[in-house]
Amino acid sequence: MSGCTRARFFKTRTLGAKCMTKGRIRIERDGQILRVRKPHTEIRIGDKMTFTLGDRLVHIEILAAGKRRGPASEAHKLYSECVSAT
Repeated sequence: MSGCTRARFFKTRTLGAKCMTKGRIRIERDGQILRVRKPHTEIRIGDKMTFTLGDRLVHIEILAAGKRRGPASEAHKLYSECVSAT
């Protein structure tokens, strides 16, 4: 996911890439839902992402793009977790 946030949700890039190539990550942008199938997919501020982490379904909204890889406290400022209505 080039040119995007520097927040990491998967332990390794390989695990993240496998999740993408299997179509397990979705992006909601401009009212459309897109399945992410390639690691270089561009993520934009305002995009909402849905993916699984273990047995947990995660919904986040991208708030900002990171300029560098930093500590987790910095990465958490780049996104917010969305609360599911169900």
